[in-house]
Amino acid sequence: MHRFRLSWIALASGLLLAAHANAVEYGITADLGGLPGFDLGAGGFGITDSGFVVGQAYATAGTNGNFNAFTWTSGTGMVNMDPPLTGASGAFGVSPSGTYVVGQSFFSGAPQAFVYNTTDTSVTNPGALSYPNSSAEGVNNSGTVVGFAYNAIISDQFGSGVAFKWTSGGGIVSLGTLGGAYSSAIAINNNGDIAGTSNTVSGDQHAFIIPNGGSMTDIGTLGGSVAVPKVITDSGVVLGYSDTATAGITHAFMWTSGGGMVDLGNLGGTFSGAYGMDAAGDIIGDAYDSSGNDRAFIILHGTSTMLDLNSLLDPADSGYTIEDALAITSTGEILAYGSNPLGQNDPFLLDVIPEPESLLLFVFAAVLLVPFARLRMSQRQLKPVLLREDRPKTRSRRS
Repeated sequence: MHRFRLSWIALASGLLLAAHANAVEYGITADLGGLPGFDLGAGGFGITDSGFVVGQAYATAGTNGNFNAFTWTSGTGMVNMDPPLTGASGAFGVSPSGTYVVGQSFFSGAPQAFVYNTTDTSVTNPGALSYPNSSAEGVNNSGTVVGFAYNAIISDQFGSGVAFKWTSGGGIVSLGTLGGAYSSAIAINNNGDIAGTSNTVSGDQHAFIIPNGGSMTDIGTLGGSVAVPKVITDSGVVLGYSDTATAGITHAFMWTSGGGMVDLGNLGGTFSGAYGMDAAGDIIGDAYDSSGNDRAFIILHGTSTMLDLNSLLDPADSGYTIEDALAITSTGEILAYGSNPLGQNDPFLLDVIPEPESLLLFVFAAVLLVPFARLRMSQRQLKPVLLREDRPKTRSRRS
């Protein structure tokens, strides 16, 4: 009887796992479109669990300042942030609560960081330390902003600059470098931990973390000379991309305090980068495939295989090509970029679609487990009730 019961449970468990595997199919839930007058499309950079998206719309040179920051919700659609911003701008980050949006806009003719409060619609310029330019890259729920101040962009590279942290009470503060001429703070979590990249004394560009209240710590590269973090989760996981020991090859990485920097692989091409992780542990990003095409990827939790997100797309959405997966909510909704069936380059949202056969497997497995559940209930009735002094101690909900 015991062996039969175990076989019964094993069958039901196998069906549940199969149902989960079959359920991994994604569908387009919203095409965010673009802004009027911005003929080169738009890209999203951040999304909250409520579906509030921020990003940047692009135009041909000489049209509308080339690019403008935007916000998007399912109710308002895409909204130009000029006004309250002025001139060319981009929204590069949003707090998980949706209260703060950060990025870069023009102040007195210079591109500098901005902080937009969605509650009172105020715009604040954190400044640029002793530099002429700055950009805000990340913000947490408490309104602490991180970014970098810099001199100029030379051949698509920043000449010199320094990472900063800004708060409404403390103002802008330099975070220093790893010994080189340049650093940038790119992400901050709700605990106040910061991730970024910095030149070292040798001129290499390494990833760093700054634990809340701690100092800048070099977390290295995957063997090459450059590593760039893109996100740090509330649990302290850092994701980004790094050069490898093989010249011309850059791979996505995941860093943890216990495991160090781990290579996440690629889709057969020369580049991959990781940009987000949901609460279940699914990792998203983009990578070149073996033909050099830019493709969004996902590494499903509990696995180590990088999958082309296009291969998981609902056939009904086959007209879309997903090039980049740029952010993900805690529940797994993905903010992506690519081309729609009309050939337009737009940001759009994807989410998992449970397949009907998967739902049937879940139901069938649950039915199989009912007899076992009843048996367990009958066995519980035969067990003596423990006195309070004898009850096993349980962990507090707060722990």
